Amino acid sequence: MQRLFIIILFLFPLYQNIFPQVIPDDLDSDDILWVRQNAANLRFAPNPTWPPAEFIDDSGNYQGIVADYVGIIEKKLGVSFPQVRFNTWDEIIQALKNGDADWVPGIHKNEEREKFLTFTDVFLESPVVIFCRNDKIEKYYRREDGEFKLACTKGYAAVDFVSQKYPWMEIVECPDDLSALLMTSAGNVDGAVLDVMTASYLIQKYGITNLAYASETGFTWKIAMAVRKEYAPFAGILNKILRSISTEEREKIYQQWVTIDVTKSIDYKYQRVKKNLLIFVLVLSIIAIIAGLFAILLRIEVKRKTKDLTLANQQAAQLLEKLGQEIQEKCRIAKDLEQTTRKLEDIFRATHDGIIIVNKENFTIEDCNERAAKLLDIELCNEIQGKPISLIEAFQEGGWREIVHESGRGENRRMELNLKRKDGTSLWIELNSKEITIHQKDSFLLILRDISESKNYEIQLEKALEEARHSDRLKSAFLRNISHEFRTPMNSILCFTDLLKDKSIREEYLDVFLDRIQASGQRLINLIDEMVEISRLESGEMQLSKEPVNLYDFLENVKSDFTAFAGKKGLSIILKRDLASPSITCLTDPAALSTIFKHLLNNSIKYSNEGLIELGIDRKAEEIILYVKDIGIGIPRERMEAVFNPFEQSDLEDIDAREGIGLGLTIAKKYTHLLGGQIWIESAVGKGTIVFISLPCLNNA
Repeated sequence: MQRLFIIILFLFPLYQNIFPQVIPDDLDSDDILWVRQNAANLRFAPNPTWPPAEFIDDSGNYQGIVADYVGIIEKKLGVSFPQVRFNTWDEIIQALKNGDADWVPGIHKNEEREKFLTFTDVFLESPVVIFCRNDKIEKYYRREDGEFKLACTKGYAAVDFVSQKYPWMEIVECPDDLSALLMTSAGNVDGAVLDVMTASYLIQKYGITNLAYASETGFTWKIAMAVRKEYAPFAGILNKILRSISTEEREKIYQQWVTIDVTKSIDYKYQRVKKNLLIFVLVLSIIAIIAGLFAILLRIEVKRKTKDLTLANQQAAQLLEKLGQEIQEKCRIAKDLEQTTRKLEDIFRATHDGIIIVNKENFTIEDCNERAAKLLDIELCNEIQGKPISLIEAFQEGGWREIVHESGRGENRRMELNLKRKDGTSLWIELNSKEITIHQKDSFLLILRDISESKNYEIQLEKALEEARHSDRLKSAFLRNISHEFRTPMNSILCFTDLLKDKSIREEYLDVFLDRIQASGQRLINLIDEMVEISRLESGEMQLSKEPVNLYDFLENVKSDFTAFAGKKGLSIILKRDLASPSITCLTDPAALSTIFKHLLNNSIKYSNEGLIELGIDRKAEEIILYVKDIGIGIPRERMEAVFNPFEQSDLEDIDAREGIGLGLTIAKKYTHLLGGQIWIESAVGKGTIVFISLPCLNNA
């Protein structure tokens, strides 16, 4: 029995280490029983966006100072409370009112909240202060109505306090503290209201460097825990646990999350200057003491070595003279450097090229000249200084980044940008990039040059070259076609002329030969007419003379003119009247319109061997549609556009239909455009072709 007692005494400390007593001494059994009976129903709502007090991290874990307190409470009670999560503080307050959450671990007490919540003692305090952008401090102290925009987190108790204390400020509500800081840093607002704890954490975490501490507000976050009224006993239990947490443990929790105090940065700078000043005074004092000792030793040395005095004086004189020369030389160099710097600044400001200096680390604009602002269509250069270069519209596309990074490898790179300006015009810019070092800081030097004149000249030159190539192709096609088309009728004329000289030819063949000679001559005249006509159209010499034309009468005349020609191939021409109006009058050039239909009907008759050729007219809105329809051989789909080109014909199997140099539809198209209309084709191989012409009907009846 005695041995068993000794073993129990030996194992008792080990039992305490394995199963530590976590329940505070001042909690009675009723408290413990109450908590364990209600723990599953005590849902708490953490603030997801209030670092470092409490927040939800990227992995979805509950973190922060308040979260550490909750962890201590759960550990001491031996329970785990369920969480209910919401996106904003406003939603949390509403959930507490509606019963969707039962308690909140971090909240500031005010009269409105005391109506439905029971609060614990304050366990964490953080003064609420105002931060401004570095360039907005002076604006803050001017205190002009409506001139200062202040960002506050929506739903926080500090909003009402700040609104009453600073009526001259315009309050801008944000979803969370980080948004307030980022809006201030970006210049969307002038300042932000945050507590010191949160601001210190966020500024350090996100590396925000352009904000300055402005002033205190006189308001302090007094953070307590709060429980809905129906769970009021739980507030007393929480109080007992909070009181059991020592000051050292509270300080350790705070310092774990907040390592700097941004409000003390100004004092820190002052202390640093003061320290440097003391060091400087101390060094001067030491130098003075050393100089005094040196003087004493010098006197002793003078007395002891009178003979060496003259030599020492001469050496000192030479040394002083040399030192004076060196000082003069350094002064001259400094003056030259100052003049050179001033000249470089003048060149920087007055150069015809735009210059932008970009920070290599964060791609913010450190400096630029007015020429760069003008080229980028920006009113003032200082509008973009300190801002990311990607905010400039010209640099929002990513191509410039590759150029800049390649210049960082010691290569000079260039690219061309086509900028669209506010007035609707465009500007061609050449961008050159070079890595440089200014004040021991790596930067990129971007040089912008206006190359609009040379670029436009290049575009015009390319256009002229394309026109020259087109003319060369036309010339080649012309020579290729004209040599054959002129040779055929000329050979026919020469052949039949030789036959006429033969006395043995019977007389009944003479008329046939003369008809062939006359047909070949007429074919030559038609070829020459087409060449002259296309030349006049291409050169712009063709002048139109518009007059009222009755289109039904016009088509009747066209039908009459070509009826005999069509009859030779067994074809008939009909005029289709689909419109109810007895007459359609258009203001147009009748000669040009006749030329168009002459070429269209020539093609229809040439490429048709039987059936009807239909002329028709239709109206669509303010346009008149004329058409010529045949049931000839048709045009392949891939050749419909090509037949409008000079010297082009569709792929034809009918060798007789290939006569001509392929200018008919080209002439018809150019005349149609001169009349302000359009021409197009619908065709199917073996089924026929319809050519449509649309004309503006400015005056019709």
